[in-house]
Amino acid sequence: MAKKKTAENIKIIAIRPCEGCHKDYIKILQKNKIYTLYNDYRINEETEAIVYTPSIPAKLFDQDDLSINISAIAGQNGSGKSTLIELLFMAVNNIGYVNGLHEDLELVEELEVELYCLIGDLYKIRVKSNDISLFKYKADNTLNAIPEKTYDLNKLFFTIAINYSLYAYNSSEIRSGQKDWLKGLFHKNDSYQTPLVINPWRNRGDININNENGLVRLRLMANLLRPASTQGFNFRKITDNLTAVKLRLRVNPLKSRQVLYEIPSPNKKEPKKITLADLPKIDKHNILSKINKLYPFKYKKAETERGSAATNYLIGKLVSVAVTYSDYKGKHYYSIDDENFDMERIDEFLTAILDDSSHIAFKIKQTLNFLKYPYLTYEDRDVGIVELSDEIGDIIKNIRGTKPKVEELIPPPIFRVDILLAPESQPETKDFILFQTLSSGERQMIYSISSLIYHLINLDSVTRRGGKVKYTSINIILEEVELYFHPEMQRGFVRKLLDSIRNIELQSIKAINICFITHSPFILSDIPDANVMFLKVENKVSKVVNKEEKTFGANIHDLLADGFFMYNGLVGEFASQKIDESIRFLEHAERKRKFTDKYDRLKEGSKLIEISKVDEQERRVEAKEIEMLYETFAEKNKEEHLKLIKSIGESVLSVKLLEMYSEAFPSNRKDILREQIATLTQEFNQLND
Repeated sequence: MAKKKTAENIKIIAIRPCEGCHKDYIKILQKNKIYTLYNDYRINEETEAIVYTPSIPAKLFDQDDLSINISAIAGQNGSGKSTLIELLFMAVNNIGYVNGLHEDLELVEELEVELYCLIGDLYKIRVKSNDISLFKYKADNTLNAIPEKTYDLNKLFFTIAINYSLYAYNSSEIRSGQKDWLKGLFHKNDSYQTPLVINPWRNRGDININNENGLVRLRLMANLLRPASTQGFNFRKITDNLTAVKLRLRVNPLKSRQVLYEIPSPNKKEPKKITLADLPKIDKHNILSKINKLYPFKYKKAETERGSAATNYLIGKLVSVAVTYSDYKGKHYYSIDDENFDMERIDEFLTAILDDSSHIAFKIKQTLNFLKYPYLTYEDRDVGIVELSDEIGDIIKNIRGTKPKVEELIPPPIFRVDILLAPESQPETKDFILFQTLSSGERQMIYSISSLIYHLINLDSVTRRGGKVKYTSINIILEEVELYFHPEMQRGFVRKLLDSIRNIELQSIKAINICFITHSPFILSDIPDANVMFLKVENKVSKVVNKEEKTFGANIHDLLADGFFMYNGLVGEFASQKIDESIRFLEHAERKRKFTDKYDRLKEGSKLIEISKVDEQERRVEAKEIEMLYETFAEKNKEEHLKLIKSIGESVLSVKLLEMYSEAFPSNRKDILREQIATLTQEFNQLND
């Protein structure tokens, strides 16, 4: 690997919601409280001077020459973790808005927040609505009271955020009177200029899972098809023992006849479904000729089957984009009433589509490149990933000027594409495993890391041509990334993520900060406690918990046993309830046995005999409880409690309860002892084997 210049450092050290910040943004956080993510930095809340006392290795997470720092925020649900991250997003959004990085960004008003960051040097970034100030710390770590006259966006950081929670980042929940600032972040296509990208894409809080699935599959295929010299073969290693070896392409003729939109039908329950065949007014030849002038793709009116399938899909996709996506729908490039494009503005529409670098235009560009470059035939076939990667690499290398992205050259939607996997030990096997047969947890792991790597590679490739901002410091926010993950996957996630980042051999990106917002002790076991902020709620206020326990390399059971995670014990609440019921049952059974021994038998199903003779202690037992005992001590309940006691996994507790059971029901003692002897004999024999 080629050596780069000495890596810099990036850390989001602390976030401070200030006095003037609207209460709806702060929620349960404390105003003017500095919430510190890296505890080796002590920030004086009055003077803001910083004392740095390193307690962990400075390059603990570094990968070769790439500087990486990892922190985490942990805490109960509702303790303010997500609120802190939303404040960070709002601040970044306003920085983008004030600097005019995208026309769709909206200012978050009544926002006042301060970010304490290490970006090569120590800085405080103050965001007060549309007033952005950058303060640089002096050599003695005291804060310069005078802000920098100007600041270079290239020296700030870009944030990649991933959160698959259904309830996160919902535009519908933005406070009354505030414009929808989230929409501008989700609906932008600015070549990584606005310093934040949030995954997955949402429309007013809704995740279209089919679109998201297609998008992450596209990113995965783009990573698989990148030239090996820039991404390392490891990205084709999908799981611990499976490698992606081929793409199975199947012609998808129905794609060019898909439903483009629906029209409500007043006389029918079902809306009318519109396909391209229902739109004879569209001048297909004219539109394709115009596209060919803007983006030459060797269009000929006399089409082959290959060309016809692709161009029909292309026209249909243009209709679908024009009526579906808000970026285009509001501009009325297509009229549903007229069933046709506005031909006076068609050039404007086509230019906008071809300039669109977002996922909206990917499928159109894939189809155009399929027609332009003869690297794929229109037939069913299995194509080797290495073979196709080499062909795509040659196409990109031989293009002068603006080069297409890899994702614009992957097989277009006129094919159904399956990723074929093979065991590492049998790469030549014909008995392939389909990617979609992997578990949801395995796919989520692959998709999450693929999305991160996809964005990192693209950020690394951005140039400063045309005055573009090129970020070299990256901040990654992984919020509840453990969703869908088996504990073993959680345990290995940090290692897998770091290995993946190392293998892409970033050239321009100098430093990465990763922040986990998590409930998982498996992930925290890979992060030193000096880099973890623990939050809890006291009196409806979010407070930082100062913990003495070490997290890095800590035993997972010890972390779970910590009262911070499981303040009501390690046993499931339902199991605990049922065990408590059995304990109460045995206590009452023992009391009943003693009661019966002392006062002779009770008549079955009747009141107590000679109740007046019961001693003073028993007199205090209320009549209702006594009646309950008669029902509780039915023979079937007695047996059910015994079954439950034998099912308890904690052996000490189970043995103790069996002793209590034997005392309460002496007639069963021999049977219980026989079972225990048989169990111990079996264990003894297994040891001898």
